[in-house]
Amino acid sequence: MKSLITTQHGQVLIANGEITVDINGDKRLLAQGDQLPVGAALSIEENAELEIEYEDGTRYSNQASASEVTSLSDIDLSALDEIEAIQALIAAGEDPTEGPATAAGAGTNGNEGGDFVSLGRSGSETQAGSGFNTAGASQSSFSALNNESIKSSDSPSVIANDSYIIEEDGVATGNLLDNDFDSDSELTVDTFTVNGDTFTAGTEVELEGGTLVINEDGTFVFTPDDDWNGTVPDIIYTTNTGQTGTVTIEVTPVDDPSILANDSNTVAEDTVATGNVLDNDSDIDSDLSVVSFEVNGETHTAGTTVELEGGSIVINTDGSYTFTPNENWNGSVPIITYTTNTGSSATLSIEVTPVDDASTLANDTNTIDEDTVATGNVLDNDSDIDNDLTVASFEVNGETHTAGTIVELEGGELVINEDGSYTFTPNDNWNGSVPVITYTTNTGSTATLSINVLPTIDPAVISVADGSNDQGTVTEDGASDNDASTVQVVGGKLDVTDPDAGESFFTAQDNVEDENYGAFSIDENGNWEYILNNDHIDVQSLTEGQVIIREITVTSIDGSDSHTITVTIVGANDPADITVGTDLGDTDKGTVTEDGDSDQIDTTVQAVNGKLDIVDIDTGEAVFEVQTNVADANYGSFSIDENGNWTYVLNNAHTDVQSLTQGQIITREITVTSKDGTDTHTITITIVGANDPANISVGSGAGDSDLGTVTEDGASDNDTQTVEITGGKLDVTDVDSGEAVFQTQTNVQDANYGTFNIDADGNWTYELNNDHLDVQSLPEGETVTRQITVTSADGTASHTITVTIVGTNDTAIITANDQGTDLGTVTEDAHLDQLDETVLTTSGKLEISDVDTGEAFFTTQTNVADGDSNGNYGTFSIDADGNWSYELSNDNLVIQSLAEGQEVVRDIVVTSLDGQTSYTIKVTIVGTNDAPTVSATASAGFTEAADASTQTLTDSGTVTFGDVDTNDVIDITFASNNNISWNGGDLDSGLATALINGFSTSATDEAPGNTAWNYNAAGVNLDFLAQGETITFSYTVTATDNNNGVATTVVSFTITGTNDAPTVSATASAGFTEAADASTQTLTDSGTVTFGDVDTNDIIDITFASNNNISWNGGDLDSGLTTALINGFSTSATDEAPGNTAWNYNAAGVNLDFLAQGETITFSYTVTATDNNNGVATTVVSFTITGTNDAPTVSATASAGFTEAADASTQTLTDSGTVTFGDVDTNDIIDITLRPITTSAGMAAT
Repeated sequence: MKSLITTQHGQVLIANGEITVDINGDKRLLAQGDQLPVGAALSIEENAELEIEYEDGTRYSNQASASEVTSLSDIDLSALDEIEAIQALIAAGEDPTEGPATAAGAGTNGNEGGDFVSLGRSGSETQAGSGFNTAGASQSSFSALNNESIKSSDSPSVIANDSYIIEEDGVATGNLLDNDFDSDSELTVDTFTVNGDTFTAGTEVELEGGTLVINEDGTFVFTPDDDWNGTVPDIIYTTNTGQTGTVTIEVTPVDDPSILANDSNTVAEDTVATGNVLDNDSDIDSDLSVVSFEVNGETHTAGTTVELEGGSIVINTDGSYTFTPNENWNGSVPIITYTTNTGSSATLSIEVTPVDDASTLANDTNTIDEDTVATGNVLDNDSDIDNDLTVASFEVNGETHTAGTIVELEGGELVINEDGSYTFTPNDNWNGSVPVITYTTNTGSTATLSINVLPTIDPAVISVADGSNDQGTVTEDGASDNDASTVQVVGGKLDVTDPDAGESFFTAQDNVEDENYGAFSIDENGNWEYILNNDHIDVQSLTEGQVIIREITVTSIDGSDSHTITVTIVGANDPADITVGTDLGDTDKGTVTEDGDSDQIDTTVQAVNGKLDIVDIDTGEAVFEVQTNVADANYGSFSIDENGNWTYVLNNAHTDVQSLTQGQIITREITVTSKDGTDTHTITITIVGANDPANISVGSGAGDSDLGTVTEDGASDNDTQTVEITGGKLDVTDVDSGEAVFQTQTNVQDANYGTFNIDADGNWTYELNNDHLDVQSLPEGETVTRQITVTSADGTASHTITVTIVGTNDTAIITANDQGTDLGTVTEDAHLDQLDETVLTTSGKLEISDVDTGEAFFTTQTNVADGDSNGNYGTFSIDADGNWSYELSNDNLVIQSLAEGQEVVRDIVVTSLDGQTSYTIKVTIVGTNDAPTVSATASAGFTEAADASTQTLTDSGTVTFGDVDTNDVIDITFASNNNISWNGGDLDSGLATALINGFSTSATDEAPGNTAWNYNAAGVNLDFLAQGETITFSYTVTATDNNNGVATTVVSFTITGTNDAPTVSATASAGFTEAADASTQTLTDSGTVTFGDVDTNDIIDITFASNNNISWNGGDLDSGLTTALINGFSTSATDEAPGNTAWNYNAAGVNLDFLAQGETITFSYTVTATDNNNGVATTVVSFTITGTNDAPTVSATASAGFTEAADASTQTLTDSGTVTFGDVDTNDIIDITLRPITTSAGMAAT
C-alpha cells in the first residue's frame, strides 16, 4: 500500500481500485472527479491506479514518475531543515541574503545602484555561518511547497446534494454543509430557492406541505403540516461561494389511528332500526369500511346476517346496518362491537322500546250431553303479547257479573272465574242452548262463550233368541253340485228390547250383498238368513278346507245398539286339468343324443326341455308338483317347476348311454302331477346312440415321438453336424373294433423341404431335401418348423408331427466393384471453412454376396471413433448395403497439429453380417496450415474533465496472440477503422486526427505471447461535449503468422462528455427617481441578458426570481406596493442556443409620494441560466428608486370674531382654533411658526 499527502489543491483524473482519502478526519473512498484540498491523505492499494492534476498544471500518477515532488516522502529532509533555519532568521529580523561587513571598508559604487569591495587574500579565511546552506534550490523543489501560490488561486467549492426521508408528523433537520467543503473558504448558505422563489438564508417559508427554514450555517428545519405526507418541492441552496446544491425531502405516510365514536339507536317495538356506524367515524389516511362485527361473543364478517334472540342484525362493509326485531319483541339488543379495515373498533347499542299490543281473543263454544257438566277455559285460545290475561267480568241475559260470581240461569248454574276457567252445571234432564255469555278481560277486550246441551237417548239391548244363534257355516259345492257336504244357506234369530216405546225392533235388511260371498237378510223381528253365492269365483277359488269368516252388523231401529252375526264359509277341492299349450316351446316330448365322436359334435343333444299348462279353479292350485333332478334310471335326470317348465338332462357319461350304437333308440316316459294330485301327464323322452372317436397318443416305448429335427449340410456336404433324416412312432386306440390303426402316407412331399412316411402302426420318417435352395438359404441357427398331420383309420382322430429344420452358415464374399470405392482422402480445414482444398468427409461403397437368406449385408457401424494413442482422427460409418463414409474430427488437436501436406493413413476394417468375411478401407488424412489467434483487453474509456480545454487522454492494455502451429511466429499490426463519430455532430478534422493518432501497438516475428497497446492524445479540447455525449472510435489489431494466417480483434474507445455550466450576464438598471407628482407614477426600464455555454449542443432556459430583498430605508413598505414593485420585472428564454434576450421592468400607477428627499427603495432579481443538463449560472439585476421632496400642507380654523362689551374698559378678548399640517413624505417633520400681518383694520396673525 502507498501513502500520499497532497501539497496543493488538485482534481482526481483517474481513480481505479481501492483508494481512500482522509480530509480533516473524514475518511471515504476516492472517486474520479473529486476535488482534493491541501493536506488530503490518500491510501492507495497495490493494484489501484491514481492520477491527480494539480492547480499549477503538474500531475501525479502512481503508474509513472511525477513531474515534481508531490509527497512528503519525496522531499529531501535536509532541505527542510535548511528552510526552517532560514525562516527562523527571518522571524528574528535577520536577512539571510545579507553578507558580512567587509573588512576593507565601504564599497565602491557600481552599476545599477550596486557597489563592490575587492579584497586580496593574504592567508586563510574563516567565515561566520548561520548553520544553513544558502545555495539555491531547484525550482521544482520550491514549487511543491509554495503555499503563497496556492492561496492565490480560489479552488471551487465541492457541493454534494442532500436527501432526507422522514415519517409523517416528524421533523426533518440536519446541516446541508456537512457533506460540502471548500479548501479556501468557510462555507455558508447565502440563499435558497423553492417553487421558483428565492429566499435569504434564515427566512421561514410556508410551503404547501409545511414550513421550511435554511439558516446561514447550513442547518435546516422542515416541519410538515399535521398528517401531511409526500415529496417536498426540490430545494436549491446557494453558498457564499456561488455554488449550489439540491435538497430533496420525502415525508413518508404514517397510518394515523382511526377516530371512532360509539353509536346508539332506539326504536319502537316492531320497527326496523337502521343507520350507519361510520357516519360519526373518521380516518385521515383511509376510507373507512367495516370488516367484521362481534355480538354475543361471536365474530362475523361484514355483510353477514346474524339471528339473535330478539331479531336479526347485519352490518355491511359500508357501515350501514339493519336490526329487524322479531314480532312484538322489545328490549336491549346485546352490545355489537364493529371493527374497521384499519383495525379500530367501536360499539353499536340498540334499544327496542315496548308498544302495548291489543289482546287477541277468540269466541268459545262447548257442546255437552244432557246431565253433563260443561267445563273449560275461555282464555286458552286468547293471547296478549304484553299482558297476562285475566277475566274481569262477564255478561249474560243483559246483566254483568264480576268474575267468580255464580249466576243462576233457567237451564242451570254458571260461573266464569278470573283465571278464565268456567263451569256450567245443567239442571237434571235439561237440554237446550245456554244464553250467549260475553266476557271482558283485564285489557278491556271481549269475546263470547256459547254452550249447547244435547238431549240423550235410552239404549236398546240386542241378544240371541232362545234356541237360536248369531252364527252359521256354509260350504262351497266342491267337485260336484250334488256334493252332500254342500251347505249353501244358514240362518237364526235375534231378540231386541228397548225401554223406549215402539223401538224394540231391528233395522230390516233384505238380500244385502256381502261383497262377492253371499247375501244377507234380517227382518224387524230379528229373523236372519245368509245365502252363499256359490257360483262366484271368489267362492269357487277357495281350496279344500280353506275358511273365510264374514261378519254382518245388525242394528236396533233407534241405532242405540248393534250386534254382529258371524258366517263361516268353508272351501272345497276342485279338479285340475293338465294340457300341452300352443305357445312356442310347449311340448310333452323330447329327444337327446349320445355325444358320439366329440362333446362338441353338432348332432349331440344332451338336454331337452318343454312346457306343460295346467288350470285349476282353486286359488293357488293351478301349479305342478315340483320335481328337481329326479334320476331316470342311469339315462338322465328330470326336472319340472310349478309352472310346467320341464328339462331332461342326458347322463352322457354313464356306460348305459355310451354303449348305445350309432342310431340305436331308447324311449323314456316321465309322469308329472298337478299340485292337488287331481291330474297327471306323461312326458316322452327319446335317447339316440352315436359313434365314439378314436384316440392318438405318443407311447412310452423307445423311439416313440411326434417330434424330429434335421439340419442343413452347411458349408460342406460332409459337415458332421448334418442330419438329413429323422423319425418316430405314434399309438392309436379306438373302442370300435378294427379301427385302432393309422391312414398310411408314403413319400408325401412337404413343400420343398423334404418327404414324409407313416405306416398303419404309426411308424413315421422325415427326410430333408438338402439340395433345395429353400433349405440352403437358411442362415446359421435359423429354424423352420414343419407340421405334418396324421389321421386314424376312421378319421375320428388326428395328430400333428413337428419337424424342426435347422439352418447353418454359408460364407459371404466382399468386393469393391468400382476402382477406388474402398479408398478415401480428407483434408484438415486449417480453420478456414472457405478453403477450397478442405475436404472433411469422404465415402465409398462395397459389394457383398451370401447364399444365406438375409445375410448379404454388412455389419453396420455408425459414427465409430477412429483413434489411437495420439487422439481421435474421425468417425466411420457403414450401412448394411456397404455405403461407407468417414468424417474428419477437424477440431481435435491431433488433426489441427498436422503440418502443411503431412499425411496420415487410417485402416478401417468392415465385416459381413455373419462375421465370416472382413475387408479393409483406407482413408488418407492430409494436413494444412492453421491461422493464429489474437485478443486485446478493452479500453476503460475516457470522461471529459471539468476543465477539458487541454485534456490529455491516456490508456493502455494488452494484446495477446497465439498459434496452434508450434513453430509459427507472428507479426502484430493495427489500423484505424476510420469510424470516429461524435453523436452530437461533426468533429473538427484536427481533433479527429489527434484522437485517431493516439493509438499504438506492434510486434514482429514474435513467438505466441503478448504485447502492450497504448493510447495517448495530449492537449485535446473536449469542452464542447455536452453531458452524456460521446465520441467513439476503434482500431483493428491484426495477427499474421509466417504462413500468412491472419486473425483480428478490435479495440474500441469511448469519450463521454460532462456538463459545463452555462454563463450569464445582464446590463444594469439605470434606477428610478420619484416624480414631482408620484401618486400615479409609472416605472419603466429595460436591458439585455446575455448567455452562453461551452457545450456546443447545449440549449439554455432563462428564468428569474425575486430575491425577496425589497427594502425602504425609511421604514416598512406597504404590502400592496411591495407586490406591485416586485411584479414589475420580466425576462425569459426557453431551449435557446447561446445568445441574448431582453429584460424589462414596468410598474404602472405606483404611488411613491411617501418617499422623502434622498430615501431609497432597493430590490433585486436573480436571473438564472439553466442548460438542458441542469448546469446553472446566475446574475443579479438590481433596482433603486430615489425619493424627492414634496411640500408640506397647512390649514387653520377661522376665528369667530369679538364684540365689544358694555363695559369695555376691562374687556378680555379670547378665542382658539386648530392648525392642521401634513406632508406626503412620510418621514418628513414640520415646524409651525407665527408671523403677524398688518392690515388696514389692525393686526392679524398667521
